[in-house]
Order: sequence, then structure tokens, then C-alpha cells
Amino acid sequence: DIRYRSRPESDLMPYLVDTQDLSGDAVTTGLEGAWRSGALTAQVEYLRSRVSRDSDSDVAFSGAYGQLAYMLTGEVRRYDTATACFSGITPERPFAWSLENLGALELAARYSWLDLEDENVAGGVMRSLNLGLVWTLNYWTKVELGYVAARTRGNPAEGTSRIFQGRLALRF
Repeated sequence: DIRYRSRPESDLMPYLVDTQDLSGDAVTTGLEGAWRSGALTAQVEYLRSRVSRDSDSDVAFSGAYGQLAYMLTGEVRRYDTATACFSGITPERPFAWSLENLGALELAARYSWLDLEDENVAGGVMRSLNLGLVWTLNYWTKVELGYVAARTRGNPAEGTSRIFQGRLALRF
């Protein structure tokens, strides 16, 4: 069985769009791009999945996101060609209690959409806007604050969700 579902960019929320189980085979294709210029990074991705169902007509689902992030304190996010990922940030000037150094501050915005509706599959459509601030105090500690506004239509979870969330992350 194949099933596609998603939360509104917050693991604290329930799944708001969901195809339920589909019997068949799926092929997923995508295109991803990233760009960096100094303290600014941009990323985009598009995915499309075609499901050849065993006992019904084929269906296709798609989704995409675009994201911008800017390091307010000037750090540059490194790109690792071996993993094809941007690395985490280590502040050039780690936080000091004297407030001489604040650590690293990053401001980010992300817009995404996911369409899980086709033929007789009413999984729903979700669009999300995510705004975040990441304060990396030092190599071991960061604080993340985020706001997500998600709008869902086409299923029982139809409506708008607004989420404020925070996280303290420690590296060991």
C-alpha cells in the first residue's frame, strides 16, 4: 500500500492532508535547486508522484516549497557536496554573557504547498507559510522560534492552523 500525508510543517500537529491507503505502484520525480550568496541562501524543490493503482485509474500528486534564509550576523552556510546539503552554523563569535557577542542569528521564510487530490482521491490541499528565527549561541546550543500558518481545503481538516513553536537544541 502507498499513503501520502503531511503535517503543517510542525511535528506537534496532526496530519491535515492524507490520501489514506492506495494499492499500486508509485514513481516519484523531483527537481531541487539551491543557491547561496554570502549570508543569503535560497532553496526550492518540486515533487510529483504518479500512482498506478491496482483496481482504479492512475492518480498523481504534487508538492513544492521555496525557502529563503539570511544570516543576520554574517555567517556563511557551507555546502557539503558529498551529502548535497547545507551544513549547520557555528557562530564566528559565540555568545558571551557580557553581551559583547550574540552568537549567530538567522531569519528564514518558507512557503510550501501539497496537493493530494486527484480523480476520486480527496486527500486535501495544504499551503503553509513558515517564518523562523534561529539563534545559535555556540557549537553546542541553539534556540529556534517559529510561526506556521497553514490553510487546508478539500478534506475534513479544512481550515486554517496557526502554530507558534520553540525549541532548545543541544548537541552532544
